[in-house]
Amino acid sequence: MKRNTRRIIATGSIAAVAAGSMLFLSTAQAAKSVTPVKQARATVLTAVPGKVLSIKKKTRSGFTAWAITVKRSDGSVVVGYVDVKSGIAFDWTVKAAPGEPTIDLDGSDSVLAPAEPPEPVPTPTPTATATPTPSPSPTTAAAAAPAAAPAAAPVARPSADTERRQSGSASPTASPTSSARVPGGNRGDGRRGPATPAPTSASPTSAS
Repeated sequence: MKRNTRRIIATGSIAAVAAGSMLFLSTAQAAKSVTPVKQARATVLTAVPGKVLSIKKKTRSGFTAWAITVKRSDGSVVVGYVDVKSGIAFDWTVKAAPGEPTIDLDGSDSVLAPAEPPEPVPTPTPTATATPTPSPSPTTAAAAAPAAAPAAAPVARPSADTERRQSGSASPTASPTSSARVPGGNRGDGRRGPATPAPTSASPTSAS
């Protein structure tokens, strides 16, 4: 009787120890299976359903985070950043998107539009502008032109008769009448003017 009782107690103790060890092992395995990486993965997939392409540990905005890349069914690729310590998804980046994917974050819909590169500003090309040269007016051209030198006045040379008359009038013995110009030409004695015939006296014979 006592032997059966001891046997039952021993069997129950062994069963209790086995059950406790199994419970402990299952709890440890369960705790070991839920890692921060899996928690971060679950957080990202809850907000962005799709296929996980990669999980990397990176630094984002000064925080150590899990960078989880997810490809959505619409073809867009989204990267979610989950803080390693707190397990909170604090940043999202759209790498490729055919459209504007809608991501449900904590039950609120938000649209993450892909970042578009700024349009290049065209650089103005300097064009050479021909400056018209104003044509000078006639008055301006006349004023700008140097004054022409006055033409030399022609010098009249005395004729041979004038030189001869001047040489004859220069002698002190010449009479005033000898230098006077008398029309009629030369008389033959070197003076000009008609020859005056000498007066003839009437002879007594002719008067009678």
